[in-house]
Amino acid sequence: MANSKKKRKRMKRQLKQRFKQTSGTVLVSIEPVKEYKAHLLYLGKYEVKNRAYQKDLDTVYSGKVQPIERFVNQKAIILHECSECFLRFYSRPKWLLTKEDQRHVCYSSSIPTGENRRYNRIVTAQDIAKMILLEEQGISRSKIAIEVGVSRPTVIKYLKQAGVK
Repeated sequence: MANSKKKRKRMKRQLKQRFKQTSGTVLVSIEPVKEYKAHLLYLGKYEVKNRAYQKDLDTVYSGKVQPIERFVNQKAIILHECSECFLRFYSRPKWLLTKEDQRHVCYSSSIPTGENRRYNRIVTAQDIAKMILLEEQGISRSKIAIEVGVSRPTVIKYLKQAGVK
């Protein structure tokens, strides 16, 4: 008990001295924390240590996925990056290489880019006629939307325009 009180008093005294030395201004370091710096400044830093793991990744993903952080072991969760879809994700190396449901799936084809944008489907007169016919048969609007290949609100919009309740 006595030791901890002495320590606290000594720490307070040292803190006051430091405050006097800085003339009342608080010095702030511009440098980021060491671990954070190591995380940000990776680009080939762990290349030597990750070569064996990278070879395994290349056999499975044909060079698309690279580890960002240092490979520790098969069970450690590390950061990876896909060069095709530019996704950064955390995963266990063992799972990425062996488990089918834990493998990385690129979604680059579904990401809208300059040349690969989703387009609005143009609804033709045949589609509207099919919607009306299916509505008269008593099929739900959700199923009509799936059948025609448009969204449910689009089906509702065109059925209202056609005068079908």
